[in-house]
Amino acid sequence: MEVARSKEGIFVSQRKYNLDLLTETRMLGYHPANTPIESDCKLGNSYDQVPVDKEQYQNLGGSHEKHMETVNRILRYLKTTPGKGLLFRKTDRKTIEAYTDSY
Repeated sequence: MEVARSKEGIFVSQRKYNLDLLTETRMLGYHPANTPIESDCKLGNSYDQVPVDKEQYQNLGGSHEKHMETVNRILRYLKTTPGKGLLFRKTDRKTIEAYTDSY
């Protein structure tokens, strides 16, 4: 986790972690994805799904091919977000504002 202080407040991000993860998984060369997951994605524990390499899914969180496709999509999405993080502005107010582009 990276923390940067400025006159605006405190900015927290995981830029280095994201880039290290993309490097470790060899995803740096892949095209980025605009969203972390496809809207029609259905994940389950179906018996007809193709299993993936045990070591790979233990590290990344998916035991079937569809799970790994989804994990890879999320990694491609992370390529678009290396500079993103949380900015805690200097203020006397005790409120939290959140913005999202998801539904």
